[in-house]
Amino acid sequence: MCSSDLRQREYVEAESDVGLVLNYTAFAGANYSFLNSEEEFNGANLSLDARAFSSLGTLRQTGILGTTTFDDLTAVRLDSTWAYSFQEKMLTARLGDIISGGLRWTRPIRMGGGQLQRNFRLRPDLITIPLPSLEGSAEVPSTLDVYINGTKSYSTKVDAGPFYVDNLPVFTGQGTARLVLTDTTGRQTESETPFYSSPDMLKKELYDFSIDAGFARRSFGTDSFDYDSDPIAIASLRYGIADMLTGEAHVELGAGLVEGGVGAVLQAGPVGQFNAAVAATSTGAPPVFCVNSLRMPVRNRRLPILTCPIA
Repeated sequence: MCSSDLRQREYVEAESDVGLVLNYTAFAGANYSFLNSEEEFNGANLSLDARAFSSLGTLRQTGILGTTTFDDLTAVRLDSTWAYSFQEKMLTARLGDIISGGLRWTRPIRMGGGQLQRNFRLRPDLITIPLPSLEGSAEVPSTLDVYINGTKSYSTKVDAGPFYVDNLPVFTGQGTARLVLTDTTGRQTESETPFYSSPDMLKKELYDFSIDAGFARRSFGTDSFDYDSDPIAIASLRYGIADMLTGEAHVELGAGLVEGGVGAVLQAGPVGQFNAAVAATSTGAPPVFCVNSLRMPVRNRRLPILTCPIA
């Protein structure tokens, strides 16, 4: 199912209202010596997270107010961000302080600027990952019950002949599906099929992306307005080439640096999942290529076969 098909499906439109939310966390520390009857104040701080929302979007401001043994009062601004979501198109736009998007083999950074991202959370009714599919054959019309790791999760009527089930409930990870066919006389036929489903995969022709532009943030948490003077741009893309194969791409530009890479996620049936990527970077010197990782999850564990970090 492609992205246009997903958007055309009926959905419940989200309602917007006007409001203000303030979250806070307070902390204070002190020491007291019973031997010397002396007390020492180590400081206190108040972490604030304020949000104002309406049909025009959400404005968020975070910061820290506190005292230490060195300063009577400190105030640090953390993030100031405005965000607006387009539910039908599954997009979220942000302006202000952002965290760049990326892939498993890239490193996100804090920035001041703008961001446009695919946001599947705006449509919780959609299933974006390929689901396990099961098939078999019934000699006579029967009732099919499917048990996932011992728990009944699906039941339907099937006619005589081959059957195919591809709308199982969402399940990620490695597991075993037990199929139980019960005919009209009560006779049961059972079979088991191992499977593997991963949130790293995308359905065929479905894509996910992030585009970021602005200035890198420095000294986060200690300085309120420390941004680099050189602009940068970052873009990441994931695309469902097939239900068993998801392609990835990433590029970074700025300050004379050009960096990019491509990767792939291959679902190898019940065996697990393979991840691989290769990247190149150029700073005036010849590009350097590096294989990032090749991993195979077994029993919900990742086993690194070949690893090389990409800066």
